[in-house]
Amino acid sequence: MRKLLILFGSVIGMLILANPSGASSPPVLASGAYTVAIVPGTAELVPQGKQCIVYVETRTTYTGTLEGMSETVGPVQVRFFATCEELVASGFTGIRSVSRAEEHFVGDDGTKLTLLLVGRTDTEGIYQGTIVVQGDLQGVLRDEGASGVAGTYEGRLVRR
Repeated sequence: MRKLLILFGSVIGMLILANPSGASSPPVLASGAYTVAIVPGTAELVPQGKQCIVYVETRTTYTGTLEGMSETVGPVQVRFFATCEELVASGFTGIRSVSRAEEHFVGDDGTKLTLLLVGRTDTEGIYQGTIVVQGDLQGVLRDEGASGVAGTYEGRLVRR
């Protein structure tokens, strides 16, 4: 978790310090919803002591300010705080986890973005995370919802 926070902090710092083209528009409020679809046959469980790392590829549909679809660049990595045997026996529910992913987003209007996602899921299956947006738009969004299924996002974006 500490490594994820350090990685996330580094990314935020780079966004704040490096804006070579300068913002061409004022920040706008962004909000909407998303649904996640797991690509069949891509899940891999890797035991790591008393934890289980799951790698899986997803496709996400965004609505609202972001209208379009994204696919993961490499698999989503989810670290569950239980053994793989406990995870499978639970049906993948009721176990805390942290996750990170990178997605390539293409909007219905042609907007191209890289989305860096970091978040956590509690024992109730509620996901809370942060999305760093880079590309035609820049910004940081908060997202929350049902882990691996659907949720909402909100924050501020600037068009480059």
